Amino acid sequence: MTAAPPPDAVGEDIANLIPDGVADGLIPREPLPEISATVIEGYLAGARDAGAALGEDELRRSVAAAGAATYCWLAPLMLTRLAVGGRVGSAAYDVDHGPLAVLRRRTGLFEHLVSWSEQILSPAR
Repeated sequence: MTAAPPPDAVGEDIANLIPDGVADGLIPREPLPEISATVIEGYLAGARDAGAALGEDELRRSVAAAGAATYCWLAPLMLTRLAVGGRVGSAAYDVDHGPLAVLRRRTGLFEHLVSWSEQILSPAR
């Protein structure tokens, strides 16, 4: 008998959705905290409307953990590529941008991921 796979984390889907547009350069980085708050509030309202007993802190920590884990590789990869003279950005989204412009554009994303990491490391309320 094999063990069942672990269930997906609550909010894992939006943990990818929230930073993805910024990572791809489709939206500017400045509204990322507002986008994050709005998406999480909407997700929480929808879950409650569907009858889920989901706490706000639980959801926020779950999104933070999943989001930080999903994107933890991106900054080290970009910096490693920069150090060896490789392509820093995406071949699809960063065609017309130099490496420093790509790093600057993703700064807000990296700051948001750090804030999510801080949420995970701080004691639960």
